[in-house]
Amino acid sequence: PETGKDLIYREVRMPDGSVTRYTADAAGQPIHTVRASGTLGGRQQTLDLYTNQGKVTGFGLDTDGDGQADLRDYYDDDLKLVKQGFSVSGTGGIDAWQYRNAAGEVERIEVSRQRDGVVDRWEHYEKGQLARVEEDDDRDGKPDHWLTYDAGILMHEARDRNHDGQPDSRP
Repeated sequence: PETGKDLIYREVRMPDGSVTRYTADAAGQPIHTVRASGTLGGRQQTLDLYTNQGKVTGFGLDTDGDGQADLRDYYDDDLKLVKQGFSVSGTGGIDAWQYRNAAGEVERIEVSRQRDGVVDRWEHYEKGQLARVEEDDDRDGKPDHWLTYDAGILMHEARDRNHDGQPDSRP
């Protein structure tokens, strides 16, 4: 406790070698993550359960053993799935977030193309098909490149070159 670091207060070892640790902070309050790890298919994998004030807020899964979650589910207070994070780049770490509608269909995917957590690409889907894309090429938080699709085929493209928020050219 005097170090201010997390304390392990229970560790469970399974016959397959996986370990689950339940931890508390120096004040004895449960911390926000419970981790279970083990080998699946010959690869080390880790599952994190994220909580806040005793409520589940999400799950994270490290599938490649690099110590970073490659997949993450985020939940609201009613345990309704709000969004799912994943790696578009395939380089480990979450750089995209998927949102679904009430029917479970993908509505929108937000992407951090620089893999820094700043969303600069928004993909919008209708009936399971990519309908339009907005991109923020100058990273000012506003779209300046628009692409429109029909049945997954690019139909229109426009850019805002004078930064007034409106398309002013079509390449």
